[in-house]
Amino acid sequence: MRFFRKKEEDSNAKVKAKADFEKCATLDDSHLSTVFRTRIALRARTHLDKAFLLGAKMELKYQADAKTALKAGKPLPERQTQDGYQVLKTSNGAIISYANPELVQKISDLGGKYQKADLNVAQVFQEADDIAKQLQVLLKTDSRIQLLGLLRSEETAEDTEGAPDEARD
Repeated sequence: MRFFRKKEEDSNAKVKAKADFEKCATLDDSHLSTVFRTRIALRARTHLDKAFLLGAKMELKYQADAKTALKAGKPLPERQTQDGYQVLKTSNGAIISYANPELVQKISDLGGKYQKADLNVAQVFQEADDIAKQLQVLLKTDSRIQLLGLLRSEETAEDTEGAPDEARD
């Protein structure tokens, strides 16, 4: 019986996650509304960052499966897609997050393009910034959302390592 309750709890959590995301567009400009929007924006940012990484992994798997299919003379496999839901780990346990499925697919495709080296880092950051702006509009938040923070920090660290000692001071 626990199995069926778990599915029902997940379904309820998905409904609530989507409702919270959509609620942001209807809120006023009060302090509590700003706090709520910020919390949902942070969840969505984490969600989209995970979707980027998952998109890169899905592309890697697709390339391997396509290579195997071609060698075997079989048709190419279909590409996987992501929906608008993601499980996020927090300090209070796991939660289900929702983000607009179109944005999730855009950032997932961006991860795939980065994996294939179709785009350089600057192009990836530009496209991620465009997606972040779309997210800000959907959530009606004034807070700046910056996606791919981990990749940006790695890029900054590499730039610092390659700089002459005088430039680092």
